[in-house]
Amino acid sequence: MTSQQPTPTALNFTPDNLRAFAYSGPVAVTNDENTLIEFTTNSEYLVAKVGIGSLEAQGDDYGWRIYMNDIIINGRYLDRTYNEGYDMDVITEFIIPPFTNFKMTLDNHTGASGRTWMAMLSARAYGMTETGYQ
Repeated sequence: MTSQQPTPTALNFTPDNLRAFAYSGPVAVTNDENTLIEFTTNSEYLVAKVGIGSLEAQGDDYGWRIYMNDIIINGRYLDRTYNEGYDMDVITEFIIPPFTNFKMTLDNHTGASGRTWMAMLSARAYGMTETGYQ
């Protein structure tokens, strides 16, 4: 399970198998539902946090969703009418169970132009065999 190089959108593990992470890299978000991060857990379960952010000043509104096994478990509407800052919007901790397909999406509600966004997930992994490698 240990990852040497981060794989975009996929779940990666630290060398000791105690933490997991995923990064979308820059994604041009249009008015379609755009997948930012997607992976399936194995026997581990994760206590995770996610965040999204943008490098562009824009007045568009967005909606992000988190799915587990194709069921929406969380989401948020981002009203960016006044071009306020685009700090990472982070939600509280949540648990991703074993053998679960996780997907985070974002869509632009007010424009069809691709605007650059990125997402990240960081988690504590449980149920993994610790490697002792640090």
